[in-house]
Amino acid sequence: MTHCPFKLTLGIATPFCLNSSLTLDGLLSYAVNRATGLRGVETIDHIPLASRDGIFLASSLFCHAGYQHINVGRVMKLRPDKDLSMQAFYPNGRNRKSYVAVDQKRGPYKANMDSYPGIAAREVYFWGVGDIEKIVGLIDDYVLGIGKRANAGAGEIIDIRCDEIDEDFSWMTAKGLPARPLPLSIWKEIGGKELESLDVAVTLPYWEVEAVKAVVPVGLVA
Repeated sequence: MTHCPFKLTLGIATPFCLNSSLTLDGLLSYAVNRATGLRGVETIDHIPLASRDGIFLASSLFCHAGYQHINVGRVMKLRPDKDLSMQAFYPNGRNRKSYVAVDQKRGPYKANMDSYPGIAAREVYFWGVGDIEKIVGLIDDYVLGIGKRANAGAGEIIDIRCDEIDEDFSWMTAKGLPARPLPLSIWKEIGGKELESLDVAVTLPYWEVEAVKAVVPVGLVA
């Protein structure tokens, strides 16, 4: 496997929703799960990224400075047996008692509408060290979008570019800031300046490993 430093850029068509930091290794772990059925720690050996001290050389997601926070409207899931029944929309029928009342206090059919906080950005990007061809292939074949509700169209990926670069920014950005969650001890070891630390998970699978004292990216702009 040929590993080299790279910058991966994804073109995004629709706003995405993130509740926490999204790392490239986390995204690729999802792709491996879709490709093989493996889950969590089982995906680690199949992720085409270099690692050191058990942590992948892969950054968190970043946006260009022009991104915006917006509220994204969506239609809640409808139940065909109730919400789309002809009887529900036939108030003049014989059995009027079965007519489903529509809550219009906040507007017509507002009961079936919802919204979520989204991030609107034309592009997002990651840094990493790994096999560019395999990384692009995994994302192109198995990842529809980024963030929550990607299966419903949020964060739709419409373009993938991965360029080999001369320097590795997967752990520390060019500005000397954390590019991903890193244990405080490793951050100091690589020459990072003193920063506030948080208790967060730093390795896959993030949802079940123990949190450690770590530095994290301070925002979505590197």
